Amino acid sequence: MVRFETLSVMTPGTACNARCPFCVAKMTPTQGTEKGLPLDIRNVRKACRLAEMMGVTTALITGKGEPTLHVEDVAFYIRTLGEESRFPLVELQTNGILLTRNPGFADILRNWHSMGLTTVCLSVAHWLDEKNHEIYQSGDGYPPLDWTIRLLHDCGLSVRLSVAGLKGYVDAPAKLIEMADYCRANEVEQLTWRWVTVPKSDQVEVIRAAESFLPVREQRSTMDAWVARQMQGSGDAVMTPLMKLPWGAVVFDHKGQNVCISNCLTQSTGEDQRQLIYFPDGHLRYSWVYPGAIIF
Repeated sequence: MVRFETLSVMTPGTACNARCPFCVAKMTPTQGTEKGLPLDIRNVRKACRLAEMMGVTTALITGKGEPTLHVEDVAFYIRTLGEESRFPLVELQTNGILLTRNPGFADILRNWHSMGLTTVCLSVAHWLDEKNHEIYQSGDGYPPLDWTIRLLHDCGLSVRLSVAGLKGYVDAPAKLIEMADYCRANEVEQLTWRWVTVPKSDQVEVIRAAESFLPVREQRSTMDAWVARQMQGSGDAVMTPLMKLPWGAVVFDHKGQNVCISNCLTQSTGEDQRQLIYFPDGHLRYSWVYPGAIIF
């Protein structure tokens, strides 16, 4: 039987409080999410059961928009994934903008933690708040990242910073190491870094904006060669490889800091698949890009 690593479940709608110029959600098919349909609870439970049978251990709550705009839906997912289906790891992907701006969100986070949420994955572009503001362009300025991390820790949650490798941001080995040093100083449990990518899409405006952030060939070559040296443990290696994941990502240790160097979310290698994806219209798929990759 084919095994899947992760079950991604999506909150309804496409509303977002950030304006990332390279928005991946706008470059991949909406496949019904733009309708803002209520969750199909019957099919959610069927998707969870099938995911359990296929070896999934991690469930990720995400969306074509910002999940924290849908507090009740997130709570339902956490309750279903964490208590009823008992996935050991239940994660939430968010830009984090709302978490410290809404005084009541601390109580919400503590409640989510008590229901089974284990990790919050913060999508970021840099360790500097002004650089994150350039990308996310949130109206009142980007909230201090260290405040958000501290809040999540205070609520008992682990933190993963999910960093997009953008030209002019974290786009070189030295910058990745500085990002890792920031994570260690703020006790961030996990750091994931991947180059920004541009899938095939008819969304011309978004594609053009995203392409302006793509690294040049020399940057990619430099990073690839550096990662290869880390994996081989060559003389200038500063990271120790710990684990290679089925889709090609590699987890390293850098002075006690977890660093995962990953790739595009839609890629899988070998027989095992990267993810199952539950769409709020009731469909279960295994690709963000190809509508034909559908199970029910």
